[in-house]
Amino acid sequence: MRENIQIGKQIRAARNTKKLSQAQLAEMIGCSCKTISNIENDKPPELKQLVNICDVLDLSLDTLLDLGTRKVSSGVEGSALVKREVLKQKLSVEDFQNLNTILEQIYLLNSNQIKALKLIIELWK
Repeated sequence: MRENIQIGKQIRAARNTKKLSQAQLAEMIGCSCKTISNIENDKPPELKQLVNICDVLDLSLDTLLDLGTRKVSSGVEGSALVKREVLKQKLSVEDFQNLNTILEQIYLLNSNQIKALKLIIELWK
């Protein structure tokens, strides 16, 4: 049986911690309440939505996806929002779309595949 990363539960827990409704979070990131519901029920979000959710809920994308990398610092210069803007400036539209595809595929990995990916990331550090 396949064991996927379940970011929906983590997003729901972080949203509840911040005492936000699904409707409030949806408004803050510019999507529908149904989209938030789908994401919390483990429908893979678009990269833009995922990054915006992480920004609003003060989550790090690497921690949310359980990639084993370090959490983004809490300073303004190290915030996920600033890093995303820098990334957009450095990447072409095609590269940004490719990154979105990669992250969607990471979301679908099983636990053994995640362990292998963590090992690869550690080797690259």
